[in-house]
Amino acid sequence: RLLVQAALKKHAGKNLLQCMSQQLKGGLPKSDRKMTIRKDALGNGATQPFGHSFPQPRLLYLAACLFIVLYIVIRILVLDTLASQIWSLFDNLLVAFCCFSGVYTDWWHRQDRYATAAANGTSTKDRAKMDATEIIHCLVILHYNEPEHLLYDIVADLATQPASGKKVLLVGMERGTLHRPEKMREIERRFKGQFLDILHTVHDLRVGEIPGTASNHFETQIAARKHFHDKSNVILSKFDCNMKLAGPLLQQIEVVWCSLSETQRHSVSFMPTVVWSGGIPDSQRSLLEWCFAPVIGTALVYPEYPMAFVSGSLSGVLAAGCTPPGLLGEDELTCYKKIAMLPEASTHRLCSLVMKVFWYPENGNTNSNVFLWRVLIPKFQRWYAGKVEVMAYSFMWLFFHRVLPGHPRVKFPVKAFAVFVDQCYCFYLSVMIPVSVACRIGDSLRFSDGSEALHTVTIANNLCVAYVLATFFFFGLNIQRRTYDSFSCLEFQPLKLLGIPVAFIFPVITPLVTFFTLLKCGLQNRSIIHAPVKAGKTN
Repeated sequence: RLLVQAALKKHAGKNLLQCMSQQLKGGLPKSDRKMTIRKDALGNGATQPFGHSFPQPRLLYLAACLFIVLYIVIRILVLDTLASQIWSLFDNLLVAFCCFSGVYTDWWHRQDRYATAAANGTSTKDRAKMDATEIIHCLVILHYNEPEHLLYDIVADLATQPASGKKVLLVGMERGTLHRPEKMREIERRFKGQFLDILHTVHDLRVGEIPGTASNHFETQIAARKHFHDKSNVILSKFDCNMKLAGPLLQQIEVVWCSLSETQRHSVSFMPTVVWSGGIPDSQRSLLEWCFAPVIGTALVYPEYPMAFVSGSLSGVLAAGCTPPGLLGEDELTCYKKIAMLPEASTHRLCSLVMKVFWYPENGNTNSNVFLWRVLIPKFQRWYAGKVEVMAYSFMWLFFHRVLPGHPRVKFPVKAFAVFVDQCYCFYLSVMIPVSVACRIGDSLRFSDGSEALHTVTIANNLCVAYVLATFFFFGLNIQRRTYDSFSCLEFQPLKLLGIPVAFIFPVITPLVTFFTLLKCGLQNRSIIHAPVKAGKTN
């Protein structure tokens, strides 16, 4: 197929057989040759990078918009007041279950048995199945053009992380990254001797890929595959450049790794507590960002995958097909692919904290207006468009794998289906629940039904709402307390507490941004934010 396309493009108007013979003599074009070499390096079977961008996103995005519109129409025009209130009760019970699950997982995160076992070296001796000194940590940092000090800070955090195993640093850069050689020389000068090896890759976009962390992460996985001959004890952990660490993360990973069997190590994933913040004292943070950080930090504890952080066996992620280089939501999809394709796949929660730092692209201007339009709304567009892509990709692979080229049949369909249901659940909670609240308010303004059944349902709704608000508040308060205690760069300012009501703007922004972004890009038939690279275009 590549030969035919290249021949037709280069020798338009000539005889096809003549074109093919000339093309075979001259070889493949440079861009296509790169893609072919990469495919050969991956090998055959499940290790090929199946999972590219949707060729025609119009149907996908417009179908999501249609679902939102039908939901509103049914709630307002079709259902009567009692039926609508019962639906609201169902929604509130879903949110209440999420809050209960969040409290449990937060308690699970806070257990310090990993750190205690690593420090004492006693509590896991009976369960240990290997020596931690045999472990190799492949620490991947993805860097484009973020501020240089963020790059050096995360490298310093990783260099000072206590670990029994060896550490290999792999910096994944893009072709458009500025001053690549100078940055790598500075890293080698500062941290020489603290890593077994210091490596870097330069990523060029290829056919089917989208710009961003997905394709860059995939590039580093393939580089790690070529670098490590024995991958059985290589743990690959991916960090974004704008991250800070607190707690013995690598030690905790080692303790869990050593307690697992060989099959379990092959398919394991690690999940610390991921929080978000500006990384500066509260007096310098914008009010909108200060309110958004605890909301997102609290909400991200529920899912079974950590956003922006991926860690697990290198051999496992290669066997599952690697991170999809052409889809948004690559972190969630990596976890999904491991569950769908690997036996005994599991996620182990750790009590260390990883903080994602909001960095502002306008010379340190941290006011709320810049944060809203340059940071928050673009993130919402990527997150929720990525969520739609993740659900569509998971559904098609699970039920219609022949439609997706190069995709084998899912090996563990029951577990994969459970994860797909959870994906839909998370999307419904974040996008449709705010719409449900708006519909309920509209019903209360239009109707006044004093029936006993409606009165009972209303009381149950109010109790659920009270439980959700109280749980979310104290749950989020606990996470923020841990965050401020763990990172010295943060300084609490009590005056900011007056701005807590601003947090209620986020449930309003989420469905609006999601709907209009999907509608706009669906009508234009283009992917969200970044268009996938087409043949002949590599940047």
